[in-house]
Amino acid sequence: MCPHTDELMGKSGDWLVHPEDREGVCAALSGLAAGREVRDVEYRVRSKDGRYRWVSWFAVEDGHIYASGRDVTNFRKAREELETLRRRIAEA
Repeated sequence: MCPHTDELMGKSGDWLVHPEDREGVCAALSGLAAGREVRDVEYRVRSKDGRYRWVSWFAVEDGHIYASGRDVTNFRKAREELETLRRRIAEA
C-alpha cells in the first residue's frame, strides 16, 4: 500500500481541488456519471506540499471509474510564455 494512504483515507476529494475549479470538476463528474468520457479536462490539484499543480484527466465509467491524470503544469507555463512571446513579436 502507498505510504501516504492513511492521509487520504476517509476524506472526500474536495479539499484537493482548487476552489475556482470545483464547478468544472462537478460538471465533468456529472458527465462521467451520465456515461460520457471525460477527456482533456484540466484542473488544479493540491500537492502534498500545499501548492497546486495542473492535471489533465481522461476517464471512463463502465461500472467502475477508470481514470488517468497527468501533470501538465510545466506544459501550461511554457504555452503561456510562448503566447507572450508571440504577442511581443506581433507588436514589434
